[in-house]
Amino acid sequence: MQLIAGKLNNQWLENILQGSIEKADWVKAAIAYASGDPKLINICFKHNIRLEYWGRYDCSVPVATTILKKIISKNSPNYVCKLVPDIFHPKVIWWGGYGALIGSANLTDRAWYGNIECGLFLTESELINNGMDLELERFFEGIDEYSHPLTQEVIDELEDFDRKQHVLLNQLEGLKDSLGRKRSIPVLASLVSVDKIKTEDRLRASFLKEWNATLQILRNISEQVSLDENRPDWVAANTAKGIQADQFLHAYYYSYIRDGNKHPYMEYFERHKSNPEMATKQAISWWKSLDKPPTSEGEIIKEWAPFNQKSLEIENLKNWSLENLTQVCSRVHAIRDNSLRVDNQTYGLSKDTKQKSQEECIELLAKFLWNKHSDSEKSIVEVITYVLYGGAEKDVPIRLWDATHDDKWRIPHLGLSTLGELVGWAKPNMFPPRNGRTSKALTALGHKVKIHSG
Repeated sequence: MQLIAGKLNNQWLENILQGSIEKADWVKAAIAYASGDPKLINICFKHNIRLEYWGRYDCSVPVATTILKKIISKNSPNYVCKLVPDIFHPKVIWWGGYGALIGSANLTDRAWYGNIECGLFLTESELINNGMDLELERFFEGIDEYSHPLTQEVIDELEDFDRKQHVLLNQLEGLKDSLGRKRSIPVLASLVSVDKIKTEDRLRASFLKEWNATLQILRNISEQVSLDENRPDWVAANTAKGIQADQFLHAYYYSYIRDGNKHPYMEYFERHKSNPEMATKQAISWWKSLDKPPTSEGEIIKEWAPFNQKSLEIENLKNWSLENLTQVCSRVHAIRDNSLRVDNQTYGLSKDTKQKSQEECIELLAKFLWNKHSDSEKSIVEVITYVLYGGAEKDVPIRLWDATHDDKWRIPHLGLSTLGELVGWAKPNMFPPRNGRTSKALTALGHKVKIHSG
């Protein structure tokens, strides 16, 4: 955790920004005012970091039209700008996988280099450990409900506003009233009058709607890839359908989408969104043609899947030890990926501890999860047991929400991606495994799904 106060403590926004380049998977920024040529946007462009930016909209043109035109000219789903009218005033930047800055600075040169500003930067691990990652998710989902997409028509309108205000500067107040009546985006009233439904209930309903819709997509793919005419010779016919779907998506993602540190799945989405069925059929045809696993799919099907399924049976789960948890963690993609992102302090190590191997990181994360409890003292075994066996099987998605959003069950670093994958290992035909990579592969095939982390 760092206090960022510029010259007052010699901790600069610029330093946080430069540190994000190698670590950030994506950026979400909610900053009301922007002008000049912001380095945040330029770095995202230069290093192919996906950016979602929410700015303010009103007649004073809070976000310079030069910035809006720069973003829209990219013509890329990786760079999205949305505008929230009138009552929008936050200054929040979240670098996925790196951390978040919550402060007072707008996206202007004066705010970043000249003004006295103050903000707090929290690493990704600090966000997760304190539940702030979920709060930020809720925040960005909340503002998105009140946002409007950036279009060329909106830019033209704002440029017209800008020109007229420069000409009629001394009549600005009267001009605002006049232009306000011609706005294409209506005035947004106070949230007190708009928010009729409890936010938590709305977010839960939205999650369940998306999760269940994606679940059906995975089930459909499971049925297709498990057909004899679509199954590679090296995949046994008795392999669970959900595991076959998971490894088909795994192979597709690492063979087609992953390119070093780049993950251009949104570019593939734009190509395939008009016909995801055709894209999926072509990918399955490629899968069938493989005479050997392209990466680790063979090992995962033959060794990981049966080991995890056996370990997660309720009678075995009751007798878990730290060793059992560590063995399962080493066979869960989401945990393997997340273990590399957790900082040394979370593990109780010195900040300057030398870089660890992935297996060392997995052991450390397993030990952390074993010793960590929810606010109501639920252990990781109790949380996993609740998700898998705590009621009707059809209600597993509801219990997934509880385990990742309700403090009674939530354990830091045990997120939706991890639990969604664990459910898939335990119940692969009913609930094919789903983690962040699964969702990215589905997105690349043209399906509009949400990419959960953790």
